Amino acid sequence: MPYCIIATVGQSVLTNDSTIRDALNQFRREEHDLKAIRDGKHDFPGKRLYEVVMAGLRAKSSDEGLLRRASAELNHLVPVLAQQPPDRNDIIHLLASQTPDGVLAARVLKDFCEEYFARRVEIHIVEGLQVEDGELFRRKGLTNLIYYVFEALRKAPAGTFTRIINPTGGFKGVVPYLTLIGMLEKDIEISYIYEHSPYLIRLAGIPLRLDFESMEAAYEALVDCQDDLISEDKLKEALNWTGQPISAHPLWALFDSIEDNGQSYYEPSGLGRIVLEHFKDKFKPVVYLSRPAYERYMSFDGNRRREFAELFDRLPDPEWRRGKRHGQVNGHTIIKPGNTNERLYYFLAEEGIVVSELALHMPDGNYDREPGNKKDYGAFYLWKGR
Repeated sequence: MPYCIIATVGQSVLTNDSTIRDALNQFRREEHDLKAIRDGKHDFPGKRLYEVVMAGLRAKSSDEGLLRRASAELNHLVPVLAQQPPDRNDIIHLLASQTPDGVLAARVLKDFCEEYFARRVEIHIVEGLQVEDGELFRRKGLTNLIYYVFEALRKAPAGTFTRIINPTGGFKGVVPYLTLIGMLEKDIEISYIYEHSPYLIRLAGIPLRLDFESMEAAYEALVDCQDDLISEDKLKEALNWTGQPISAHPLWALFDSIEDNGQSYYEPSGLGRIVLEHFKDKFKPVVYLSRPAYERYMSFDGNRRREFAELFDRLPDPEWRRGKRHGQVNGHTIIKPGNTNERLYYFLAEEGIVVSELALHMPDGNYDREPGNKKDYGAFYLWKGR
């Protein structure tokens, strides 16, 4: 199978060359266009440093021992790839920090690896991934790192690629999150080399599983706050959690609290971001009706069918669902479209969005149906729109 290798990038390929130390320190202190470093053809910031380091790597390329000592990333890649014939689908993803030396190191590694291993290499500049600002790292760097890892994995499906995550290079603060992704997602090997050790430490097939089924209840709350902070009241509403502190919720670990002027606001934690990415492909914008919902829909007259058909058509839109959400019952989200007699219940499943029950407003102020346990419902009829 072809290889998909996802590697974080440090600066060791630059710092191991003592001849450029002063010039590298000066380069770090200057402002540079990071995309120009990554993509520049004939000239780009740091080109002279790049040329010196590339010449040094080429000089070591006939000795695997010397080459492995040249950088943390090569110390991993050489034993993994050197003896494997290239496959045209092989891909190495280099995750670079949002710093001039981080991107320059990635550029050196990209060009050398394409030359030495004859593999395709892509550089991803991870916005917010740096060590100067801890808040920026937590809120943006970690979020974007998790995003890039999952995007790479989606393009290299399990069973089709040999998928390897290597966190040897770069900031050690990301290692726990990358290790967790490797343990939770299917068919991924985490491999790590400490310093100049000749041995790969492989973690594969670890029997660790999160209870993703129970976490489905928090998915839409995570979606609500993935881009913008939300208040504690909004988070409680999204989680259908009243009467207790939000910290008592069983899925509390999926959220981080931010204090602003004495008020608490929330966003997904690192674990919450992993859960979001895990579910991203699962919850596709496809609508199914359960058998009870389908049979009731078919029993309505034309006008009422049109009312519910409009709701089915709009369900794939997460912004619309957020605005019409009216709590939860037995794990089913309630949609109340406005001052109308119609109400529907749905839940998220592997197939997509499953409408479990359709309900009508009664004269006593209640609704004539309420869903039971989710396991009693399933995707029965694919809604194809009006």
